Amino acid sequence: MTTTETVGTPTADVTPPMALPDGLCLLTRQQVERITGLGRNTIYDRMSRGQFPRPRRVGRAVRWCSDDLRQWIETVDDDEPRGRDRDRAAHR
Repeated sequence: MTTTETVGTPTADVTPPMALPDGLCLLTRQQVERITGLGRNTIYDRMSRGQFPRPRRVGRAVRWCSDDLRQWIETVDDDEPRGRDRDRAAHR
């Protein structure tokens, strides 16, 4: 019997964009970041301006409702730059 073990330095965690799950579910901030392509600061900045859904408290944690996120995605202009790209476009 053989086992495979990774030796050496770990590679950077590169996670591909995540599809929005079917049905109602509660999403972590990391899942929301992967689904939207937005970073933490951008998400909270847009929430403060009323341009992004607010999470719900679940005990001590916060979770985003997938239905709220789905509605937000439907209203976002696909041509609008997101996250850092939006910030760079604003400074040109």
